[in-house]
Amino acid sequence: MEQVRDKHKIEHQRYTIQYNDKAIEGLKWNKKLEKRQRIKVRFKNGPRGISLRWTPKTNKKVFQLIFSFRGNSLIQDCGEFTPGVFTCGDLDKHLTKLNEIHRSSDGSFKTNPNVDVINQKELRKSQLKTLRQVIELICEDNFPRKNIKGKLSASSQKDFTRFLIGYNKRREHITFEDDEKGWGQITFKDKSPIKNWKTLFKTYPAETGCYEDDEKSVYDSYLGSVIIDDLLPGNIEIYLNEITRSYGQKENIRRALACLWGYARKKNFMGPNPPLNPTRREEGGITIEKEEESLWLGSKYNEMSYDVEELEEINKALISLRDKYPFQSECVRMLVYTGMRIEECKKLTKEMLTTDINNNPIILMKRYITKGRTVQKQKDIFLT
Repeated sequence: MEQVRDKHKIEHQRYTIQYNDKAIEGLKWNKKLEKRQRIKVRFKNGPRGISLRWTPKTNKKVFQLIFSFRGNSLIQDCGEFTPGVFTCGDLDKHLTKLNEIHRSSDGSFKTNPNVDVINQKELRKSQLKTLRQVIELICEDNFPRKNIKGKLSASSQKDFTRFLIGYNKRREHITFEDDEKGWGQITFKDKSPIKNWKTLFKTYPAETGCYEDDEKSVYDSYLGSVIIDDLLPGNIEIYLNEITRSYGQKENIRRALACLWGYARKKNFMGPNPPLNPTRREEGGITIEKEEESLWLGSKYNEMSYDVEELEEINKALISLRDKYPFQSECVRMLVYTGMRIEECKKLTKEMLTTDINNNPIILMKRYITKGRTVQKQKDIFLT
């Protein structure tokens, strides 16, 4: 390493080293010699115009290109030297691409390469969105499905909004209902003075309108301020474990965050190189530990089932309740006889009562109300 030093002006200190990774890694802070916060390091046999800006105390080393464009001397930061991440070889690739785009055949710059850098930075800045901002956008967008056109079902929307914006007066102003395609529609109640999402979030900004209990939605928590690009498994685990929550509740929160993260990815809010999904176990995301015994009060019925005699007693009781609860009693009987899910049964319409090719009466359940509705090629099913 060559040192050129002025006895009277220590700030003119310069270093010259070989252009290779080993030489750059060898730059170490010497308390007696390196008095300046930053030192310009030149290279022997390095690319034209390239030097290194070195900050000894932090050991930060940034490649810089000094070039002339239209009579002006300009500088571009080309990347921070990081072993195994960005090295001399990566810089060479960057310069090759830069020269192909911006240099003319005589070696001079025909266009300013810094324009690309500025545009990329502005683009990146415009995409930096907090979880809170993404929550506002996904609500306005009515919770689109991830891979297929359409919206999530009303039941999923209801669950996700509870964890994302709930435990708050916000949800008192909205209602959930499926349309004829089974897509959830979130609308504002007729009696509510609030008629759109922007007004709702303006009326109830973060930590306003919360109920007085320990539970807080993502929107009202510190997690809402996190840039979604920077959301890490550890952030989610801290949020999930800061108060006592059941395994089921934690899993539902994880699913809500997975939906939110998928929406941000689909909308390109995380730029051209999105990070791994922190909510997916397969990608190194969070793992929620189950309790040895469930904390949910209803879990005592998990292993319970009815025998034939008990089912007959239930059927008789439901028949006796027909006059008082005409819909509910028949709905429960339908569940018993068909194995249909509650949400499916509630979506049946008269148009679905029809006949098959042999003129036998059937219930034709449209594919969008069945559990497999997320599968693109899911078909209608029928019950005799």
